[in-house]
Amino acid sequence: ITSPNGATVTANDDNWNLIGNPYPSAIDALDFLTANNAIIQGSVDVWTHGTTPGTGQAQPFYGTFGSNYNANDYITFNATGPNSGPTGFNGKIAAGQAFFVKMIDGAAATGSVLFSNTMRSIAHDNSQFYKSANSNLDAPKNRIWLDLVNATTNETTRTLVGYVAGATNLTDNLYDATTDYQSNQSFFSLIGQNIYSIQGRALPFANSDTILMGFAVPTAGTYKIGIHALDGLFANNGQTIYLQDNLTGLVHNLSVSPFTFVATTGANKTRFVLRYTAGALANNNNDLAANNLVIWKDKTTIKAQSVSEFIASIAIFDVLGRNVFAQNNINANSFETANVVSQQQALIVKVTLTNGAIVTKKIIF
Repeated sequence: ITSPNGATVTANDDNWNLIGNPYPSAIDALDFLTANNAIIQGSVDVWTHGTTPGTGQAQPFYGTFGSNYNANDYITFNATGPNSGPTGFNGKIAAGQAFFVKMIDGAAATGSVLFSNTMRSIAHDNSQFYKSANSNLDAPKNRIWLDLVNATTNETTRTLVGYVAGATNLTDNLYDATTDYQSNQSFFSLIGQNIYSIQGRALPFANSDTILMGFAVPTAGTYKIGIHALDGLFANNGQTIYLQDNLTGLVHNLSVSPFTFVATTGANKTRFVLRYTAGALANNNNDLAANNLVIWKDKTTIKAQSVSEFIASIAIFDVLGRNVFAQNNINANSFETANVVSQQQALIVKVTLTNGAIVTKKIIF
């Protein structure tokens, strides 16, 4: 859906709620998120007002409903950390502080968030007072804050990837924070087709891990991607961080310098891959392809996306080995089909890429 001023309207846009800390002392954001995990997505958005309002909209409310404020002045925070950097928001929501939360999308309904005295702290720096020392939320974290910078205007958009106890490589309400394209400039990681300003990843860390990265820019031009900050094993163990550009085939060492590239206007969800090895990710094309191929169920559709190579053909089998679907001559990096009946059964998806690699994965559909 597109609004009258050209902005894309998503299913989550009417799920945002502005609330505030009702107590005369700070509350712990993670305690709040844990208590309300069943009703809201697991992050809070706090406004910093770090940028002076612009003058691009003379009447930001009337007519086009444009905004003179910079959407990047919101800090998103969850159990993985703040997307602003390691020295930004400390996770304590001050007395009277307003913040946004996003209700979990579903059928039209109403609900209430819970505030309780157990979320309060007697002092802003007493972050452990109401927590168990063994809580996953307090465990050491291994995090990478990355910046997308417009080389002309220096506008910066930040995203966070963290390897933390309790997170998985699938969507976790407390460790992953969704985002959208509605700010002028966006930078994000992906899980399937969904985009995130914060993504938590599972421990133990393996340098064979890869993460698909995407961006959206308002104008064509030169941009840079670089490291803002590191902690945990990335700061202490010397783990090198690389960025793979799927358009040019280059693998750049981000630990040495930012990566400069030219982008066209709009969103791109397949161009970059965050990785931790300089050479091939595996010794053969099949292993490399498996790391760069995602297959998932989206309602009544089976979808596949290959990061580095085009998909040549797809064949789908049930557990008895019967062929329930086949498509040749695809020659694209993404494919979807609604021609398989969803029966909540295990299916084997065999994907052949244009470089000859064959990847087989199982899904429940």
